[in-house]
Amino acid sequence: MRTNKDDLSTVGRDMEMLRDLCGELRAVAATGGHRGETAAGHLTAFSDILDQLESAKRDYLTDKQRGYMKRVHEEYVPKDVDEAWRASRVIRGREVPVPEVLKNLPKKPPGRST
Repeated sequence: MRTNKDDLSTVGRDMEMLRDLCGELRAVAATGGHRGETAAGHLTAFSDILDQLESAKRDYLTDKQRGYMKRVHEEYVPKDVDEAWRASRVIRGREVPVPEVLKNLPKKPPGRST
């Protein structure tokens, strides 16, 4: 009984999520410490799975693997950064009112005095 495991879009989304996750795990693993060691262990497992998917040695992720990948992805990949990257735009910061001092600046710099 295969449900949606044969669906190519599901495999494509899994591979995209694995690539994002492996990139983030590499950065965290480079920082060292306990979190870096944990990230390095995750990186080994998920990069092997990604290699198997890309080389067609593995057809799809099981439901348990997909669930585990999603939990680790949520832990290491910040959601707002991930969505901004996918939309190819930079996150806009909070709007700040312009101080009165900056509103009175001249439009052109002063001319040269000789």
